[in-house]
Amino acid sequence: MDFSVMDLGFEPLLKSGCMKYRDFLDFCADIDVDGIELQDRLLRELDESDLSEWLRKLDLRVASIDIVTGFVQADGDKRRQGIEYCKKIMDLGHRLDARQVMIVPVGLTAGIPMESAKHWTFDGLMECVDYGESVGIKSTVENPLYRYPTPLPETIEHMIEVVEEIPKLGICYDDGNFLVNGEDPLECLDKIVSNVFHTHIKDYKYVHEGYEGAMQIGGKHAAYAPAGEGFIDFRGILKKLRQAGYRNYLSIEFMDRGQRVKEGTAIGVKNLSDLLGS
Repeated sequence: MDFSVMDLGFEPLLKSGCMKYRDFLDFCADIDVDGIELQDRLLRELDESDLSEWLRKLDLRVASIDIVTGFVQADGDKRRQGIEYCKKIMDLGHRLDARQVMIVPVGLTAGIPMESAKHWTFDGLMECVDYGESVGIKSTVENPLYRYPTPLPETIEHMIEVVEEIPKLGICYDDGNFLVNGEDPLECLDKIVSNVFHTHIKDYKYVHEGYEGAMQIGGKHAAYAPAGEGFIDFRGILKKLRQAGYRNYLSIEFMDRGQRVKEGTAIGVKNLSDLLGS
């Protein structure tokens, strides 16, 4: 398995000007990961030729590009725009030698029947998955929790349904999304491991009420922790992935304020590297 780092956790530093994208790439090279995972909104701000050259010099690959797009639109022209936007980013990913993309199709809009929303979502995914395959890029989805309402994959049942409907579509296994959604990450992995194309690695620790960045998980206060420093069973997760023959990226997703995101990301890479070697 290879390691990548998501630029998502670094977005506040990048947006504030405290870090340039080249600085982010230098950091990834310094901690000896194999690739990066890009958000489309950050990718749009970069010069393609500069990014390509930086990646080449630093020997980094694009593990995945995360594409937020809209398929659920009453206006057929707007639905088409969402699909074509996804294809455009796939073309860019192909030029950057990306392995895959994660499609995040925004969900149900007020006034649109649930069945119509589901139909448009699945149709949009099918077309984009087929297009991605034609340019050598695999497509995945994750469970986006409450941020986007049904019909998007939220519970494990939703994820199983969408990959049964679209067999070429893979799953991005995100342990934290299952956990925050009230599901057991390890039990969920059991049900979908053969469909996992990519992973997001997140960990959490229990904290006191009022802790900065705290969230509710299972009725308790929790916050992000460097991978391997919290209560997620990564030993069990990595064992199941290995048994299934998973050989793709473990993409570190760590959130914290300021420069702490760099420290936590580096710790997570080291901890998981140690687990893989044990």
